[in-house]
Amino acid sequence: MSKKSKLTYIEKDVSDDEAFVFYVDKRCLSDEKYSKALDLQNLHWHDYFELEIILEGHGKHHFNDSVYDLHPGNAYIVTPIDFHSVAFAEKTDSNVVHIQFDSFTMRPEVTQLITSSEEPITAEFDEVELKYISILCDKLISEYENMRPDSQMLIKTILEQICILTVRKSKPISHTGNPNMRDETILQVVNYLNNNFRTKITMKQIAEKFSLNPNYLGEKFQKTLGVSFNSYVNDLRLTYALHLLKNSSLSINHISKEVGFSSVSYFIKLFSEKYGSSPQKMRKNK
Repeated sequence: MSKKSKLTYIEKDVSDDEAFVFYVDKRCLSDEKYSKALDLQNLHWHDYFELEIILEGHGKHHFNDSVYDLHPGNAYIVTPIDFHSVAFAEKTDSNVVHIQFDSFTMRPEVTQLITSSEEPITAEFDEVELKYISILCDKLISEYENMRPDSQMLIKTILEQICILTVRKSKPISHTGNPNMRDETILQVVNYLNNNFRTKITMKQIAEKFSLNPNYLGEKFQKTLGVSFNSYVNDLRLTYALHLLKNSSLSINHISKEVGFSSVSYFIKLFSEKYGSSPQKMRKNK
C-alpha cells in the first residue's frame, strides 16, 4: 500500500447539537465520487462516529492500516480515532445505510463498548441477519425523518441495538471494555476525550466541564482505568499519530500538531518510548 498524500476532515451531515447529534440515510455510492475504478485515495477522518452497512455493491474499504473487501452484509463503525476511505466498483448498484452519531447519543456503556475495541470494528452479517438489520435501519430512518416527541428515545434504543450487534459480529462481546468501568461520569469523560483528544485538553478544563474537583477526577480516573488522565490522552494521540505516519505523507511536525501535541520534541520523545522507534526511523523503514 503506497503512502497517502492527503488526509481530509469530513463535516457532519447534521448541525452540531450537543444534546442530540444524529443523522441517518440510505445512499447510493456508485457515482463518480465513490467509484473511480476503486480508487482509495480519499482518506479522511471526522470527529463523530460513523456506522455504515452495505446493502448492495462490491468495493474496497481502507480502514486505518488495512484494506477490506466490501459486499452486501458488511458493516463497520468508524470512531474519531480512525480514518478510512471507501471505493465501489463502477457501473454497479452500491447502496449503503449511513449513520452518524456522537459519543453522547447513546448510553456511555455502549459507546465504551465501541471505543474499547483495539481493532477496527468490521462485521459481516449473513442474509437473515442483514434482513433484520435492514428492518431496524428502516425504522431508524422513519423515526429520524418523522420526528415525534418520543422519537429520540426510540432512535437511541435502535441505534444501540445495531451498534451492539455490529460489535458482537466483529469480535466476542465479552472481550471488550474495562470490567471496572462502571462509573457513568468517568465513562462520559472518556467518551469526551475519545472525541476531542486532538484539541488542547487539561484535567482542570475537563473537571470544570463535568463539574468535578480536579483532584477527585484524577484519582477516580486512575482507579477506574488503571492509567493516569494524561497517560490516557497521550496514548490516544500516539495511536492516532502512528496511523497518520503509516498512511500519510504529512511531516512529523504536522502530525505532532494534528494529534494535539504543542511540542514536537515532546511528541517524538513519547512516540519513541511507546513504539521503540522515533517517528522518523519508523517512516524511513516503511
